[in-house]
Amino acid sequence: MFLIGLIIVGLILTAIYIANVGDASHKYRPILNWILYGIAGLNLMLGSSALLSGLSGRVETLTAADGRGAFALAVITSGIALFAISAPDFRRMLQRVIGTGGSYDPDSNMHLAAFVLAITGVSANLILFILGGGISGLASDIADTGITLNGVIFQNLIWVALAVFGVGLWIRRDLKATIDRLGLNTFTPRNIIAGLVGVVAGIGFIILAGIAMQMLLQPDVLQQQQAASEALVQQFNSVSMAFFVAVAVGIGEEILFRGAVQPVFGNLMTSLLFTVIHTQYTLTPATLIIFVVSLGLGYLRKHYGTASAIVAHIGYDFFQLAAAVLIGNVVMGGAS
Repeated sequence: MFLIGLIIVGLILTAIYIANVGDASHKYRPILNWILYGIAGLNLMLGSSALLSGLSGRVETLTAADGRGAFALAVITSGIALFAISAPDFRRMLQRVIGTGGSYDPDSNMHLAAFVLAITGVSANLILFILGGGISGLASDIADTGITLNGVIFQNLIWVALAVFGVGLWIRRDLKATIDRLGLNTFTPRNIIAGLVGVVAGIGFIILAGIAMQMLLQPDVLQQQQAASEALVQQFNSVSMAFFVAVAVGIGEEILFRGAVQPVFGNLMTSLLFTVIHTQYTLTPATLIIFVVSLGLGYLRKHYGTASAIVAHIGYDFFQLAAAVLIGNVVMGGAS
């Protein structure tokens, strides 16, 4: 499994490098297509593995229906990736769908690579979620393996690396141009205040949404759908850890999604991608909440820069994590 993961990471980094070099020299790089074909093929292989596991019953938490669903997802996403790679007309259609909200260029090697990596990455993430037993399986995995601050920081360093490498640091852009492209040159008092306003708006929205979910859903259904989120929150035992996790996640995710991805694919498509990668909310009403929050962060990115989105994301996450820690401490204290 480690070797497979290493191969996949190598393919991704190679694809990003070749795409950037191709755009820098304004040349089409045929080898990029073959690497992207390989990545789409790996996605299809993962879906096929899920199908076989579901049909054979080898995985206790995976039903035949789950396997067929995972395989269908792999076929659809790999098919879309193949169309994007081989059909210029498809890429031009994608440009029209994104519209003026993004700067997607159907002739760009890097934009093609980004689209294929995004759609196959989403597919693989969902298939692994299905293979792991869905929300209950994810909750059990989080409870068993735990969440460490070092692990969170490492994950978000990967997001930052993908962002700066993806926009072509020291290939198509120098350091200053990379910072400008990622919207990290926007740490002004006005933009920070806008981010703080975003924190207040996000907190207000999540409170109202939580009340609505409590009213509309049965308690047992609500508990089942929030299992993974609750298991995740329970890993934090101090306000200081909650703060550092919020900072790491806010910086990492915003630099990648709002800084690097959104200017190309627009707020709507970026928010769809952002929502799907948060598998602890997959197929629950909270999915809609995350999507709306992402649209709000995208609005801040567009009008006030990535700095505002980072501030809002950190404040939004810290409020929820710190509240969970404090409430948990009160409950434990009362129980003793």
